[in-house]
Amino acid sequence: MVIVTSVETSKADPKTYLCVVLEIRDKAGRVLHKENTHASDTMRWNVDWVSTNRIRLVSSDIGNYYWETQADGTWKKVTP
Repeated sequence: MVIVTSVETSKADPKTYLCVVLEIRDKAGRVLHKENTHASDTMRWNVDWVSTNRIRLVSSDIGNYYWETQADGTWKKVTP
């Protein structure tokens, strides 16, 4: 799997504009999970793998968040 990040450029929702969008993709490039993190791209942030089934977002404006694979293969935001 791979983490792909982008920045929300749509101004349709001012709360998500210029926020980091997180995608988790499989080897074939299929999107397994996509979520607007609400972390502003104008602030410091980074995303990395903590383990093979856990991702961490560190953001200077919203703090630390984690996503984990669930038993059914989906991804879910979890508390640290």
